[in-house]
Amino acid sequence: MRNPSLLATTLLLGLFSTTLVLAEESTLKEGAKKVGQETGEVVRKVGEETKEFGKAVAATAREVGHATRDGAKEFAKAVKGETSSKPTSSASSSAPAHTHKSN
Repeated sequence: MRNPSLLATTLLLGLFSTTLVLAEESTLKEGAKKVGQETGEVVRKVGEETKEFGKAVAATAREVGHATRDGAKEFAKAVKGETSSKPTSSASSSAPAHTHKSN
């Protein structure tokens, strides 16, 4: 798993050093424009990676929530002395009773 903040910081520091070189080779204004464009691209890429990471976390959280819900139902049945009519295979318990809209 990558740390988006660390990646962004590293890239920004690299871009800062590029600014110093560009300022020597061209005007300060042109160098600043170039660094601004590159920084914007880096921030966009980090944002995309963060979005994908967030989606993966949400999917895992849904799975955990569904498993917890199913476990709580089985616990309640056991406390009442009822037996489960469902098989205890992992395939049936991991299927959600409802679905969430994914973005």
